[in-house]
Amino acid sequence: MSPNVPQNSTGLSDSQIRALPFMTSSRTFSEAAEKAGISRRTIHRWMNEPDFREEYQRQCDEAGGIARAAIRGLMTEAVSVFAERLDSDDPKERVLAAKTILSFDTKTAAVDSNRKVVNSLNRVMAQIEEEVQDTHIPPPTFSDGRPARRPRR
Repeated sequence: MSPNVPQNSTGLSDSQIRALPFMTSSRTFSEAAEKAGISRRTIHRWMNEPDFREEYQRQCDEAGGIARAAIRGLMTEAVSVFAERLDSDDPKERVLAAKTILSFDTKTAAVDSNRKVVNSLNRVMAQIEEEVQDTHIPPPTFSDGRPARRPRR
């Protein structure tokens, strides 16, 4: 069988599946193409395929989630380091530590606030989509009941 014929439940070819890890771990498509042993043009062609683009985005999101989880795991240690610096004999070091902690708190509060807004908007959009699906909008008609059609160009 050809390596470009879909062989799995994702609808992607074996070649596409083999290339995805290189794409998600490389800085550029050119770098990914070289590592995967394919042309950059092939990657760009694949990116125009909805199934491939969706799987690529899913894997990028997953990799990003893993990285963010690792960073969150280090945050407590980082905060402890800055907390120790607050007790330093050097006033400049204490001020720097205090500013860093306050800046971090301000940024994380904004992220939390934004996350709540996005979640709220997603709920509203889901409700609207549900209402639209439940509503049948009849095609436009003239006052005498004839169907209205678009004018010809």
